[in-house]
Amino acid sequence: NPLKLAQLKKPKNAEQPVFSPAQVKAIFQHSPPHWRDVFEVLAFSGLRIGELTWLKWDDIDLDAGFLWVRPKDGWQPKDSDLRKIPLCGRLKKLFERLQRTNGWVFTSGPCRKQPRGGQQISGRRALCALKAAMKKAGIKEGKVHTFRHFFVGQCANAGVPPLVLANAATSARNSRLSSSRLPGSSDLYSMLPDSATRLSISACRSAKETSPTLLPRSLVRPPCVESPRGAAAAA
Repeated sequence: NPLKLAQLKKPKNAEQPVFSPAQVKAIFQHSPPHWRDVFEVLAFSGLRIGELTWLKWDDIDLDAGFLWVRPKDGWQPKDSDLRKIPLCGRLKKLFERLQRTNGWVFTSGPCRKQPRGGQQISGRRALCALKAAMKKAGIKEGKVHTFRHFFVGQCANAGVPPLVLANAATSARNSRLSSSRLPGSSDLYSMLPDSATRLSISACRSAKETSPTLLPRSLVRPPCVESPRGAAAAA
């Protein structure tokens, strides 16, 4: 094999834009109500646009305060595993306000292919709506996935423990986020009790609109973090 000894340079990761709290607020203000709800869920849950597109009402448990990312017929999450995300108070109020159906949480209106409407939203339309809001707000850089960067950055800056954040942002088997993007975290996955996860990320609600940050810095750390061995013993 003539390429056996060839050494290829690993491409460098390009720096990704991150929305500031002020920019997120401006995007909300310049977005139509329907798309504002979409962007708000992306910003305060860390969901990918594909995960939100396939989100059904059965995936939301308001009583327990969690949102599930799980496979559907014809679709698999990027991480391929179940993922459970705690809902902050802001998102719980948003979901309580939306009209609940037996299908998708967010749907599109009538179009030529779907004259009755009610179909899933598309990532392309979400990007178009975001770019329109960004243009009105004078924001030059950003894409739909930038809301996920905002969520991770705000949680980390507010003091959410790396393990809690990694478990909410990616699946249990994918430790890439916790090992390479969150300093001081481990590649090992530890089971976290629901109470500990909920306690930490439930603080990811908006402070007052006039606050310079959308997340409080006085974040309460979870009272206990169980190791896999401890979790197994408790079970």
